[in-house]
Amino acid sequence: MRLIRAKIKGLIGLYRGSNVKEIEIDFTKCKSGIILIMGGNGSGKSTLWNALNPLPDPQSNYITGEEGYKELDYQKGDTLYKILIQYPIDKYGKRATTKAYITKHTMGDIPLELNPNGNVSSYRECIYTEFKLDANFVSLTSLSLEDKGLVTKTPAERKKYVGAIVS
Repeated sequence: MRLIRAKIKGLIGLYRGSNVKEIEIDFTKCKSGIILIMGGNGSGKSTLWNALNPLPDPQSNYITGEEGYKELDYQKGDTLYKILIQYPIDKYGKRATTKAYITKHTMGDIPLELNPNGNVSSYRECIYTEFKLDANFVSLTSLSLEDKGLVTKTPAERKKYVGAIVS
């Protein structure tokens, strides 16, 4: 599975750090398969990195009073997965319920919406199934000063994670 495109609008960390409300990245131009995100302290690097995963972000990651979204395209062989996660605003300017959609495009077939109701819980199940992820995916893909990965996990958390991988 390979991330080939990301378009994100309304991330508060990018806006505060770089005055950017919308960003689009074409990962097909990355020849080596290595991606480096650079910038000064507080420029939005961690915010962007965290938003590149296929799961919904906390609503607090998005600019208050403005709609936000993330579109991610993943490719696996001849199959393209198009993800749209929306962070809408209601008529009072408050954050409304997040909606998440995933469409599976396979060459020669009609695109198939895997989560037509937009429900976040059923969307997560689609992602876990289609991408073969487990619930520990996000917590163990992002290391920071506060979270050193498996090293800082309790023995029970490590056992749960390793058990999920082995099974």
